[in-house]
Amino acid sequence: MLEKLGGFGPLVDRLANRAIWKLAGARRELETKVPLVSFTFDDVPDSALGAGAAILEKYGVRGTFYIAGGLAGQVEPDRSLITPEGCSELLARGHEIGCHTFAHRRLREIAGLGADLDRNAEYLKHVGVSPAASNFAFPY
Repeated sequence: MLEKLGGFGPLVDRLANRAIWKLAGARRELETKVPLVSFTFDDVPDSALGAGAAILEKYGVRGTFYIAGGLAGQVEPDRSLITPEGCSELLARGHEIGCHTFAHRRLREIAGLGADLDRNAEYLKHVGVSPAASNFAFPY
């Protein structure tokens, strides 16, 4: 059935993500007297570890790095993705590690989403994220 979506796949993804957030229930809000900025990195290429984290640290701030364990160490034509050792390094340097699923597939394509999230939690536990990641970013 998904093949019949044609060019509507991205729209379906966006609508599904919005529906999930609406069904998720309570919103988390942080009361603050000063403006708040969040620096996030999805998939975490080596440049995010080497340059991105270093720039943030230079100014005394930290970021959130959304890790998909199934992509760890993957080499692509234009980038290499973070290794388990790199994840541990980010954590040791005070950055937050968030969940980005394990398989990094579109949520509409994951029949076993719960198992995939559990698998990524185990990966993150292996690299030192404990307690479990409390932040999540949808792939795509």
